[in-house]
Amino acid sequence: NAKLAGAQQAPVVTPLKVTKIKDNVYWVQGGAGSNDGVIVGTTGVIVVDTKTTPDSEKEVIAEIAKITPKVVNTAIITHSDSDHVNGLAAFPAGLTIIAQENCKKEMQAAVGGRNPAPQDRLPTKTYSKTENLTIDGVRIRLYHWAAGHTSGDTVVYLPDQKIVFGGDLLVTN
Repeated sequence: NAKLAGAQQAPVVTPLKVTKIKDNVYWVQGGAGSNDGVIVGTTGVIVVDTKTTPDSEKEVIAEIAKITPKVVNTAIITHSDSDHVNGLAAFPAGLTIIAQENCKKEMQAAVGGRNPAPQDRLPTKTYSKTENLTIDGVRIRLYHWAAGHTSGDTVVYLPDQKIVFGGDLLVTN
């Protein structure tokens, strides 16, 4: 049937898989969209990227609740693609959202696009080239060297754990 041959198939959504990388750092694969990083701080949780939909990110939030009773209070976004930012809508207002300044601009410009970023969950803190932070007792370095996958890519480095979250700058199949 020609009609069926031209129809697009829905993407395959695999079950979530949570892997402990080091003491307080986890990697969440599967679900709809990007992989998430989860970093458990002193009093709260930091996520690196979110899923494509709020419902898929709520599944991640449920997995975090199995790891710790602490709530997510910070999100670091590696870039503006919908499969990394649209899950931000699963979190309550007041979440600290950190991204490179061009990422925020791209999220704002997505209005009217196919999968626009949630405009009520735009980054609340931006940086230009590098940023050294301590969030909830966790040392974090953010790097933006140049446009790569997008104009606002961030590489997240945890120097104490020697772990990098590279967003879509680091892709393996």
